Amino acid sequence: MAEDRPVAAGARGAWSPADGQVDVPPPTGGHVTTPVTSLPAPLIEPRRGYRFAPENLLLPDLVREALAPGARSDRSADPPCPSRAAQAGLRVLDLGAGCGVLGLLAAAAAGPGCRVELVERDGELGWCAAANAVALNRAWSEPRARLVRADVQTLSTTPADLIVANPPFYAASEGRQSRNPSAAGATHALHGDVRSFVACAGRHLAPGGALLLLYPADRLAIALEALRDEALHPRRVVLVHARHTGQAYRVWVHASAERGGCSVTSLSAVTER
Repeated sequence: MAEDRPVAAGARGAWSPADGQVDVPPPTGGHVTTPVTSLPAPLIEPRRGYRFAPENLLLPDLVREALAPGARSDRSADPPCPSRAAQAGLRVLDLGAGCGVLGLLAAAAAGPGCRVELVERDGELGWCAAANAVALNRAWSEPRARLVRADVQTLSTTPADLIVANPPFYAASEGRQSRNPSAAGATHALHGDVRSFVACAGRHLAPGGALLLLYPADRLAIALEALRDEALHPRRVVLVHARHTGQAYRVWVHASAERGGCSVTSLSAVTER
């Protein structure tokens, strides 16, 4: 295998980041690289279309909290992250991964030994996700991440200890769609909505696993209904406020199959990538 070629993987094969080659060219409008504080290599994104946002950068702290001792009752005696990942082979799914930013941030937070599947159906975004996985695997000196070309509505893979997702939040018929197909699919539910993503998470969460879901704050009720339908319970809700207005515009929800109390906190959006 040529180490710098993006690769894709079948969802059920033995773990290898080199199960097959991405069968699509790079983004038609080209790509850019963006330095990200939490990652040891810059993130590759399409030059045109949907780009990752500052609220994504809150994920590493949420991952560490979700993996901390006592966060999951069946593993309360485990050592803290990242050694849990190294000892237990922690599995992470990033549903609708786009360029892979959430899954790769989760991999950085979980540390050595974790294995992350970046699930993306779009070819151009999948190329970026695979290229990012190759670059970061090299920087980490281990194969933590791989691309899985699949639709969340039909995905079938090994259960995961941690699932991250930022589903499309507009209905397919709602508002104006971008002329860029990849951007339109990221913002509009052309291939599944939040219910589809949460249902996929419900099918693939391992016992004691956690879901970290990013969604618009003004649509929190929709996300909570989707979680309820899959018997998943919110454990923490983090409202993300815009610095210039003070209004909550995104929300992170930490959910699991375990019942328990739910805390609500507020944070300002991270402005430095």
